[in-house]
Amino acid sequence: MYIHLINHTAISTLQADKNALQQQYDTTINEVNQRLSDKATLQISLNETRDTVRETNQYTFDLEEDIMVLKESLMQERNEARQEKVRLEEEIVGNSLSLLFFKY
Repeated sequence: MYIHLINHTAISTLQADKNALQQQYDTTINEVNQRLSDKATLQISLNETRDTVRETNQYTFDLEEDIMVLKESLMQERNEARQEKVRLEEEIVGNSLSLLFFKY
């Protein structure tokens, strides 16, 4: 009977230890699962952010190219406008001289 009581006590102690270890295991598994879930969510967010940055960089590059084209076009238009101004001024001077000669 005494051995049976010792075995029963040992079994109860081992059962309590097993339950405590099972609880720790379950808690650890839940924490690991939560961390994996958080990591996956963070990775998705990181991937989306990276894609957004790439798209923004490409958009910025395209805008810079467009600005350069517009600047070149503006320079060309200004040059053409200067040439037209000189031509018109020469025409005005020519017409003014013609008017002076016709008066006299």
